[in-house]
Amino acid sequence: MEALHHTELERMRPVLERYGLVGTAVCPVTSNRPDCTAYRIHTTAGDVFLKEIPKQQVGLLSLEHRLQQLYTCSYTAMPRYHKTPAERFVTVFGSKKYIVADWVDGTAISLVRTAENYQELGRNLARLHQVPNPAGRKLNSANEVRALSLMSDEGRELVRNSRTHQIFVNAVMNPVLTHSALSDTNVIVAGGKVVLVNWHRVQPGCSYSELATALIRTADCNTDAMGWLLAGYEEVKPLLQPERQLIFGFFSFPQKRRHIMRRVERTTVQRGSFDHHPDTARFAQATDWLRSWSGW
Repeated sequence: MEALHHTELERMRPVLERYGLVGTAVCPVTSNRPDCTAYRIHTTAGDVFLKEIPKQQVGLLSLEHRLQQLYTCSYTAMPRYHKTPAERFVTVFGSKKYIVADWVDGTAISLVRTAENYQELGRNLARLHQVPNPAGRKLNSANEVRALSLMSDEGRELVRNSRTHQIFVNAVMNPVLTHSALSDTNVIVAGGKVVLVNWHRVQPGCSYSELATALIRTADCNTDAMGWLLAGYEEVKPLLQPERQLIFGFFSFPQKRRHIMRRVERTTVQRGSFDHHPDTARFAQATDWLRSWSGW
């Protein structure tokens, strides 16, 4: 990696010392989000990932409790997060909050698209969604219902189905821990394992919504990868047909679709070519595939 100027390493040194680490070189990690400052740092104990937590992020205690819950439940599809001598994952230096994890040296899952990798990702997500929310906080059901009302006609029809609606309400009232930042770059294949990285946004949420997100942002609407991911998920956490239909409903939710549309808008040059863009066509094909899978 290309190291930054010595002064940048000096700026990070006090933070690293909080974790008992001595840095020797530092390099920024690129991100699609301007508020996500992160670094890969060479230390005498190995490479680490140092993340500056955005100001609007969850409170320190909430993040501490959620990370600890993952370790308490022996969740293994994540890097080791370092603790300070005070047994804290997060440290405050100046006006900023930081968190440090072991660096995972591997390849984004979308670049090694195999059945084995996506099935393992599905199993990892299912195990994550079995981890209870440590604080017991309930989601705002009114907000979720309003969100569902913004779905397509098919999505609204799903909510009217009593079995699907009851499952949705149960998911809202009993949230599980979700990664909340799933993307192909946050799912790394390393050493023959699939590892989820960047856990600073871990929070209570709806497993069905996160699974729909994974189908778009990690499987990239590729129907083979979607099938592998869902098959792996159901090895650990079998899904009833109403649950499948709820996943389909979240998949068609405009907020999920926006990820594809933003990319289309960036690459569409000629006016009127939007509907013929390959990403638009792939999303439509994926929607049809998932509709069939859900039995809707």
